[in-house]
Amino acid sequence: MARCRKKAPCVAEPSKVRLALYQPDIPQNLGASLRLAACLGVAVDIIEPCGFPLTDKALRRAVMDYGERVEVSRHDGWTSFLESRRKNSGRMILFSTRGAHLWTPSSVQDVSQKN
Repeated sequence: MARCRKKAPCVAEPSKVRLALYQPDIPQNLGASLRLAACLGVAVDIIEPCGFPLTDKALRRAVMDYGERVEVSRHDGWTSFLESRRKNSGRMILFSTRGAHLWTPSSVQDVSQKN
């Protein structure tokens, strides 16, 4: 069985990577995303409202034993999330199951090769 590490070597600069979940509907998927983020060493932004009651107790249950290894920021909505991003510049990539454009033709830049 794989064990979670504090910081995974596959994320070069975990402090620069964040996973934002927009109005998650399924608590089990949120839990899986939080545990994955804990193992990769990336922070998570939850943009509410969720499709289920997200209490502190439910959040602790979702992350199981990984809770102390993941940084979670909760936002009241999209505007609140965007305001928090103003402090941290960086590229934002959005994914949706309902998007009109495929992500595959877009260019993804490999920043590890930059000088």
